[in-house]
Amino acid sequence: MGNPNSLEMKIAKYILLLLALFSIAFSVFVATQPSSFEIVKEKKIETSKTLVFDFISNLENASQWFPYIVSNENLDFNKNETNSIASVNWKSTTSQFQLTNETLFNTDSLYQNFQENTNIQKLIWKLEEEKESTKINLKLSGSLSFNLKLKALFNGGAENVFGPKLEEALTNIENRLNASFVEHSITIQGFSSQKGTNFIQHKDSCSIKDFDVRSKEILKKVNQFVEQNGIQPTGNPFVLFDRWEENKNFVVYAFCSPIEEEIVSTTNPNITGGNFPNYLALKTKLTGNTTLHRKKAYDAAIKYIAKNKYEEDYGGYYLEIYPTVKDKKQHNPTVEIIIPVRKKVVIQTVQDSLATPENKTESAE
Repeated sequence: MGNPNSLEMKIAKYILLLLALFSIAFSVFVATQPSSFEIVKEKKIETSKTLVFDFISNLENASQWFPYIVSNENLDFNKNETNSIASVNWKSTTSQFQLTNETLFNTDSLYQNFQENTNIQKLIWKLEEEKESTKINLKLSGSLSFNLKLKALFNGGAENVFGPKLEEALTNIENRLNASFVEHSITIQGFSSQKGTNFIQHKDSCSIKDFDVRSKEILKKVNQFVEQNGIQPTGNPFVLFDRWEENKNFVVYAFCSPIEEEIVSTTNPNITGGNFPNYLALKTKLTGNTTLHRKKAYDAAIKYIAKNKYEEDYGGYYLEIYPTVKDKKQHNPTVEIIIPVRKKVVIQTVQDSLATPENKTESAE
């Protein structure tokens, strides 16, 4: 009669051998699964294309929509040579992450890279304007590591692993931008003297709908010139408007940086000098999305001017001043709107039978 222990040992070895063979076969099966994947999601939101592009491309907003960022407390922003944010980094207890802007195509499309440890995936955004809304087409593509293949296998495919994350990102963007319609404040700061200023400027023109994105690109060029030439600005950057034609969807402006001493020309043909004297102006502060609420702020300012018996000085200097934001968690920007004004002149006519041109008088209320 055989030894029972010997038989049990043989059975145990046989089971272990089967498990080992199964493990190897399963590993080979997982490893031979398709490595590349591509997932596409679409969403239509009631927000302009320019605003959507601006929000996504500004990586300071990433914590508001990117589902892989749990908290924005430990975000590390890296800037490129033009002083704009090129990437954002963060880490968890097990992984290191990076989201990078690779290529920006005006306001129509954007390529981003998302890296988790050594695995890199590409986010491709396509934006299509439809009246007052925007259709967002978001494509995620990349290669699956062994662990991701295993995760995809147990979840029914890469679509079930990454698809919900893409949908969450699109929903977060919609919710955040919809909230920005409400989150704003307009403060009339009253009439005061706008101090005369010397400045350097980069002149430009574009459609009004593209102004808020385009002007930021011009600001980068001005900031780059300032840094490269060791210039110390004396205040916040501002836009000096030459023309704003709503009916033609056209704006002519210069993005400016205030400086101490007047200059006439520079080594860069696109950067010139300029100045304006002291003048009377109405100052209005807008906190919130400028693209959405600029017109409302201007309308409030114009009503205030008329109510207080002033009028716009159309030959004066219209400015938007952009205070430097030091708090990265401040989502709503602030702009100071400067409208040149003068005391309203009223022509009074004496009505009687002896009325002559000499009877007409002018007075300032």
